[in-house]
Amino acid sequence: MDLGLTNKIAVVQGASRGLGYGVATALSREGVRVVICSRNRSEIESAAKSIQSEGGYPVLPVVCDVANPEQRANLFETCRKGFGPPDILVCNAGGPPPGNFTEFTEQDYKRALETNFLSAVESVRTVVEDMKTRRWGRILFITSMAVKQPIDSLILSNSARSALTAYAKTISRDLAPFGITVNCILPGLHRTRRLESLARQISENSGQTMEETWKELAADIPVGRLGTSEEFGAVAAFLCSGKASFITGQSIVHDGGTIRALL
Repeated sequence: MDLGLTNKIAVVQGASRGLGYGVATALSREGVRVVICSRNRSEIESAAKSIQSEGGYPVLPVVCDVANPEQRANLFETCRKGFGPPDILVCNAGGPPPGNFTEFTEQDYKRALETNFLSAVESVRTVVEDMKTRRWGRILFITSMAVKQPIDSLILSNSARSALTAYAKTISRDLAPFGITVNCILPGLHRTRRLESLARQISENSGQTMEETWKELAADIPVGRLGTSEEFGAVAAFLCSGKASFITGQSIVHDGGTIRALL
């Protein structure tokens, strides 16, 4: 299927690995010129080379902590100078640390909101006027299945990502007349480096083998396995495409059937 994305321009945050990398790769394969960022220079430069070699389209790497206003401004300025104003914005940031709600201070909540909510709000503010002028745009937030079914010990993530979901739903109605869609994609458990680190920790603490730990993590997933970043990227690319122009204001769960909620 031709998604109609050739020569579109995208900014994909948190794309040196994992789900962000999967999204950037999928977009590049569809002919999108992609700007990617992460906080680690060697990782983001390596990711850019890999994505470009696979998709054949130019990829610009930028070192950026999305919670840092100056670095975030540089990210979008690099995109404008290198390719032009973005047609597609994919907001993605690593989740805050786990813990019981009694352990966290006001500063912990502020940090979570800055990284997982306000950085996305300000990113949208940066790109939306150009999208409105062109009367075409795609805004996609990578959140978490926790907004449908809060996850124990992830109070910071549950709260910040739920705020972003409400924001996305609200602005989707304002931007729809301009041909701009706004959606969230909610990952469940995917075999990423972050989950591998968690699995290793579980294995060490429990005395299980890694194989046993992986089976345990997948036990509650009806399809019987963890997701992949490639599968996730394919869904994200569709939501960013011209084929998805009638889908907006939605939270699309990508979890292998884990969530039990009807809505």
